[in-house]
Amino acid sequence: MITWCLWQRRNRIREKQPTWTLTEVALKAKELLNELLDVQQKILRDVQPRSPVRWNPPSEGMYKANFDGSIFSKLFLAGIGVVIRDAYGNVIAALSQKITLPHSVDLVEALAASRAVCFNRELCISKVEFEGDSQRVVTAINNQAPSKTMFGHVIEEI
Repeated sequence: MITWCLWQRRNRIREKQPTWTLTEVALKAKELLNELLDVQQKILRDVQPRSPVRWNPPSEGMYKANFDGSIFSKLFLAGIGVVIRDAYGNVIAALSQKITLPHSVDLVEALAASRAVCFNRELCISKVEFEGDSQRVVTAINNQAPSKTMFGHVIEEI
């Protein structure tokens, strides 16, 4: 913290901006360190133990396409990822793609599923099992009735 404050002071002097005196540098460093420690203590929380998740291979002669979405709200972006593996767990192909932030997490997951389907078509892979972690999206895809969700248009496309 002291090094950072000294560096800031140096840059401000160089740019002819108002800065701290040398005695204030130590006080500012202490303030910043206390702020960091306060934030770190607040972040700590009880971790709930989860049952281990294992990837299960597809049936012999099949491929498995795993898809997932993630949100980067501060950047107003979302990410889509797809990994295609054979029955031995070997990665056949993978992709990641940034998209503009949709209005919901479910829509990000639905778009990831849609991209997984398109990616398989692009690779001419026909015997594929799809797997995602969003129960709402997977249920909507497997449902025979039209989806009346906000992401139903993507499900219909799939």
